[in-house]
Amino acid sequence: MKHKQSIFEKHFPPLYQAIAVFFLGILFMIFGLAFSSAPLTPWITAATFLLLYSILNSIKSLETPDLNHYWSRSISYYMLLLFALGTVASLVSGISVRDAASIKWIFFVLTISYLVFLSIMRLIRTLIAYFKQEDDNF
Repeated sequence: MKHKQSIFEKHFPPLYQAIAVFFLGILFMIFGLAFSSAPLTPWITAATFLLLYSILNSIKSLETPDLNHYWSRSISYYMLLLFALGTVASLVSGISVRDAASIKWIFFVLTISYLVFLSIMRLIRTLIAYFKQEDDNF
């Protein structure tokens, strides 16, 4: 019987993750405008999808063979995604980031959180490798 590979076992490069999150973010911004009258809905949606990218990308970093290469691409695509979703949110809502209340700070906190997530995943990966080595030596 053939083993069906789970979506969690497949390798998705950071570029594919960023593209998927970008288009999902745009789709949800459009739906948000249709169902909400709040002017900051596109900005909140952009922040939500940045958080989604942060979490998924951090988790997927556990399985990559070359972590430094993965990190450099992941952080670059995060910054590109931040700019792209911010631009789309500004165009869709008609509100610039300066006028969007505390959105600048939310984006800042999300960026710091993303770096913390990546660091935690690196620590977990290092601990797992250490414990595997200790187990093999035992």
